Amino acid sequence: MAAQPDPGCRPASSEAPGLAVPQELSPGTLPVPQDRPPGTLLVPQDLAPGTLLGPWCVERTLARGGFGIVYRARDAAGRTVALKEYLPAALARRGIGGAPPQVAARDHAAWWIGRRQFFDEARVLARVRHPGIVAAVDFLSAGADHVLALELLPGPSLQELIVQAQARARVAPPRTARLLRESTVRSLADEVLRALAALHRHGVIHGDLKPAHAMLGADGRVVLIDLGTVRRIVEPAVGGRGGRGLRGEHGDRVNRPMHTPGYAAPELLRAAPVVGPATDLYALGATLHACMTGAAPPPAEVRQQHDTLAADLDRLARGYSPGLRAVVAECLALDPAARPRSAGALRRRLARADRRR
Repeated sequence: MAAQPDPGCRPASSEAPGLAVPQELSPGTLPVPQDRPPGTLLVPQDLAPGTLLGPWCVERTLARGGFGIVYRARDAAGRTVALKEYLPAALARRGIGGAPPQVAARDHAAWWIGRRQFFDEARVLARVRHPGIVAAVDFLSAGADHVLALELLPGPSLQELIVQAQARARVAPPRTARLLRESTVRSLADEVLRALAALHRHGVIHGDLKPAHAMLGADGRVVLIDLGTVRRIVEPAVGGRGGRGLRGEHGDRVNRPMHTPGYAAPELLRAAPVVGPATDLYALGATLHACMTGAAPPPAEVRQQHDTLAADLDRLARGYSPGLRAVVAECLALDPAARPRSAGALRRRLARADRRR
């Protein structure tokens, strides 16, 4: 017998969501509230515990971000998931009584771009199965409501590990200039590189790798999350004179992507970015820099004017081997051609580099 929903759960709306990720984004109808003053932040209302979305019953809110809200939810069989709802805080607010989200007329274009990115994330996760990439469990789409059910990871995130290590260092400063042990940094790098290699084999990049987007699973493995900025790899045009511009996962042109200063490669800042594996490897180098120092390197646009990276890495000589520091420097090269050519090549480079415990 099929599992029945908990009677304590109530549907968010009367429309039954579909389970397949649509290949095409057909136009939907959005109720448009009165225009708001530019710059006004619309704070979305979290779904109440007990709300039913397809087979998933919301238990509590886990996080809120620029693209939406993440809930802990379960089904009638007791499976728990992280339920990611597309409801961008700056663009939309929830309709009254479970009605579709309301989006001001001036924000429709931005809302559709974000929606496309949300669908891209769902499609990539449905296709790329790897223990180092968060697993997609379900996708629900009904009208203007879109929800992605993901593997629930206990954490902590790598960012939380870094913060914890900084707190310990303030209490008992280490004898050497290091934050996380070199063996830990290398292990983290190897696991992230395995996951990146899987994405790159499918022709896409993560696009926003950083410590907050790397979680620890229940078995201790490192898992990449938040692929909302996933992008198709774009090769330079013949002769190296630019490319076709940044494309969505299905090849559609998109606006300049969201990025995180310090972790974003300089090519992401261009009007028509040409991206590839080297773009993710720059972000990995910045992530390793954060593991070693507690912070990302200066933003790429700052480094292009005055670069202090070499001196910053030299100050870590007592805590980390020359081999590891050289790998980080290579990843953080401002010229993509000077970075390692692939995630696999970087894994081999790390394995050969001298070590320090």
